[in-house]
Amino acid sequence: MFKREYHCLVAGLPALFFDATRLATSISELKTQLQEELHPSDFHLMKHFFLRYDNRNILNILQGNHSNFDQLGNYSLEHIEEMMGLLKDEDTDISALDFPVYLSEFIRAFKSDTPLFNEISWENQLIWLYYRHLSSIDNEFIRRWYDFELDLTNIITALNCRKHGIDIKPELIGESEINLNLIKSSARDFGISNEFPFLEEILRAAEETDFMERERKYDLIKWKFLDDRVFFYYFTIEFIFAFIIKLDIISRWLKLDKETGEKMFRELVSSVKTSYKFPEEFII
Repeated sequence: MFKREYHCLVAGLPALFFDATRLATSISELKTQLQEELHPSDFHLMKHFFLRYDNRNILNILQGNHSNFDQLGNYSLEHIEEMMGLLKDEDTDISALDFPVYLSEFIRAFKSDTPLFNEISWENQLIWLYYRHLSSIDNEFIRRWYDFELDLTNIITALNCRKHGIDIKPELIGESEINLNLIKSSARDFGISNEFPFLEEILRAAEETDFMERERKYDLIKWKFLDDRVFFYYFTIEFIFAFIIKLDIISRWLKLDKETGEKMFRELVSSVKTSYKFPEEFII
């Protein structure tokens, strides 16, 4: 299969190190550069990454919070509000809108208070739709990354639920074979050691008592997964996609400090009394 190569773009990207103390470029700056330099079909692939910001923006708007609008999303506040206006008309064909179908489905479901998935939060319903949307991406590397990211998130969620005596099933996203094991198995490894890479590293990380160090180890697992698989790609959209995921990981950590980490941990302990939820800094 033919793949476009971006020699000048890739050569100009700064080296990334997990423990970097500063960034030579921001995600916002890189997004602008990619939009200018990538072929439209390749930039369309990159837009799947930025949908996570659209997800958060739309959920905030639906919940009456317009103050935390993130400009990194693909869609402006004006465009989202226009789409919401069109979606009020039940005769509007959502497949014809300049908007992802899964977001249109979610907005209609939320507005009508008709859950698309039973017994799970609206946030998890949106994440479920998001990953179902990502499963159809026409790029194996990117699709496999999102499969891995979702499985990793579900495994971490299951470990936290198990630790705090919470029902695992309502907290998982998707209906994969791995999820079935997470729900049914009482084994330390949920019986998936042979199915999921880095499982032992995840289990060891989960035993870490320091919250920040535990989350750091989880992100190192993501970093290693990307390094292992991007080795055979260079100058292509796959390399650029892996780069922006790494840049996102570093960006999150540069915003955190010990005090923030302790606050996040207290919020986490409080939230698991009813439902396990990732702190916002680590939301997918």
